[in-house]
Amino acid sequence: MSGTPYKKRKPSSGVPVGSSRNPKRTKSIHLTPSTTSRPRIPCPYVGCDRGVTTNGFANHERVHLRKGHVRADGQGPEYNLLPLDHPKYGRSSTAVTPKPPTTQPQPYDTSTQKEAAPVTPDARDEKIEIRARANPFEMKINDAPSAIPDDDDASTLQRIVAAVSLRMRFFVWWVFEHFTLLCIAFLLILAFMPDHYTLTLTPTTTLVVITGIYIVRSTWSALPKWVQKHVRGEAPGEAEDANDDLASPTAIMRKLNEMFNLTYQHSDDLLPDDMPQYKIYVCVISLLHLLTELYHAYPDWRDKEMRDEGDLVSKKELQHLELYLDFADLAYEESPTELIIKLRTTGYQLIRHDVATEPGRVGHFMAVNHDKKEVVLAIKGTSSVSDVLTDLVGKAIPHTLADGKLVRCHEGMHTAATMMVEDTQHMIETFFRPPGYKVKICGHSLGAGVSCLLGVFLKSRGIDVEVMAFATPACLSYEASLECRDYVTSIINNSDCVPRVSLVNIRTLNKLFLKLDEKLTMRGLSPTNWKTTRAYINDVAKVDDDLLMTPEELHDFEEEAREAETGNDDYSLFVAGRVVSMWECNTEEKSADCRQMHGGMKTLRHIEVSTTMICDHGTEAYKGNLRLLIDNAKD
Repeated sequence: MSGTPYKKRKPSSGVPVGSSRNPKRTKSIHLTPSTTSRPRIPCPYVGCDRGVTTNGFANHERVHLRKGHVRADGQGPEYNLLPLDHPKYGRSSTAVTPKPPTTQPQPYDTSTQKEAAPVTPDARDEKIEIRARANPFEMKINDAPSAIPDDDDASTLQRIVAAVSLRMRFFVWWVFEHFTLLCIAFLLILAFMPDHYTLTLTPTTTLVVITGIYIVRSTWSALPKWVQKHVRGEAPGEAEDANDDLASPTAIMRKLNEMFNLTYQHSDDLLPDDMPQYKIYVCVISLLHLLTELYHAYPDWRDKEMRDEGDLVSKKELQHLELYLDFADLAYEESPTELIIKLRTTGYQLIRHDVATEPGRVGHFMAVNHDKKEVVLAIKGTSSVSDVLTDLVGKAIPHTLADGKLVRCHEGMHTAATMMVEDTQHMIETFFRPPGYKVKICGHSLGAGVSCLLGVFLKSRGIDVEVMAFATPACLSYEASLECRDYVTSIINNSDCVPRVSLVNIRTLNKLFLKLDEKLTMRGLSPTNWKTTRAYINDVAKVDDDLLMTPEELHDFEEEAREAETGNDDYSLFVAGRVVSMWECNTEEKSADCRQMHGGMKTLRHIEVSTTMICDHGTEAYKGNLRLLIDNAKD
């Protein structure tokens, strides 16, 4: 054969690769899970003695960063190149990565590694509970608690009760998720059931089953996501772990019951037990009729009452407030794309957007303007059932600030503000405070109350902020509301009912009802029989100068009520900061006026019953009156 001679391969030695006789390659070693343990390093943060793996340190460090902890070695966070909203941290909100710092963090010293801590029974039970939340039907008998608890072993007994409750919740969720299949199986059983059984497949039975499928599925879909998560028994998220006061429907219902009982206790004790319910409605109608007659007889009566206290507000300050009212209105925007486009027209860049869906949390966004060196944090108001629940949990609870001062604040807004501090404090201190950026906080309605509490909390931690709150509810004790006037401004529009709803004002309103009922009885207009009912209807059907109470009598009554309700108690809350009250003047030409004072001003110490008390709460009503004030204001 011509050509290049063929070079034969060396025959295989027949020795398996990786054996001791053929050491060219090392054999891969497979360890069983029981003998495998990842190397752990001690946590470098002050006060934490946990051993963490290298791969899992990012999530562990995130918890310390949100709580404001510092490292013992003085180093910066290892993952400080990423914002807290980065997907690596497990957050679902929209964020833009800020510029990295000039100094890079030093690597950890792995020479101090230590072996993993032994698994204790409590830790094992915690892992069992996590597995049960993932799939409760795959738990094994060996995963049960190690021993049957004694009567005095409360912790173990509580774990067993929690496990049973967890199984029941998962069973309810499983029935909801598979209800359609269960109904189809039920129809098939009826279709093939022998005739001697009483249950048969009829059109009525089929219609009832189909209707049941529709109702159950529609009800399940309409439930908020946080309720569905609780029914499914899913593990609560980081936000719920940080403050579990409003983490479950059971806790929410308990706190709502406490709030309603407190309201009933402080309001019903003023009304006689023998006073029928219909007289309350009669007093409401009489009050509306009285105010109508007052405006007819004394057109400038309300304007004089409003102008009696407070100082004027400059046009420049009104324009400043109008800018941040637009930001507070933008907080209701749920689409990140639309929000980015709208902010870009004002020169701001979106760096954070969070749409909250659970009670005790509020939606918000954070935007930065590098030319102005300003950061705006806008908080969304009430727009969902979860927000309404946060509003209604309104019991006054004590809170100790970082500087040691004790204040009382609205419970639901306190929970939301605490969450906001944990979410935003580290970002502000790390990226915006060193270069000297100004921090502006604004919000409307529920967002206004949370903005005020967030500003007070951050100020006590040494962060300079300015708060512009619109339609602020009563959220702080009287002393605390006065102390924050230098950096908190609350704006109240006309007869907006939200800032005026408080336990103190409810008591004052009940006293006014008693006064009106007494006046009606003296005039023979209290509808207790047919004759007096007809006289009452004839009286409220006309507007004349025969007033049930004169302006002087109404003024004296309000003065007595304010002296009796001082607000120095454990349940009274007030509008926070410096209060700018604006209203429409009762004149032929459309005009408005405003005054500034504090949360104890007379116009906020009673519920102003009016046909516009709800419409005046909207952002459009605030924009209209604020623009009217700016147009009529003098430079």
